[in-house]
Amino acid sequence: MLSILQVIISIALFLSALPLGYLLAWLTREELVQGRLAFALIMAASVIIIIVLLFIGLEINLKLSLVFALLFIFTASSVSMLKSYNKKFVKI
Repeated sequence: MLSILQVIISIALFLSALPLGYLLAWLTREELVQGRLAFALIMAASVIIIIVLLFIGLEINLKLSLVFALLFIFTASSVSMLKSYNKKFVKI
């Protein structure tokens, strides 16, 4: 069974996707508008793989690690995609 410490670490790492997504968006402001399709594809692939993983009979620790990793990718991509629509942020 998962320990409380493992769950806390997983949630803390997952929440770090928000500032990391913002940092990546800030560092690559010029490419955000052109990358909207890529962000959408990454987000869709992450969700589809998470759904598939929920139905595959893997060990729970492995499954949870993969789901949190994909949620991290989804969150960082969604922050970047949301920032790509902010005209002040992108400076179009």
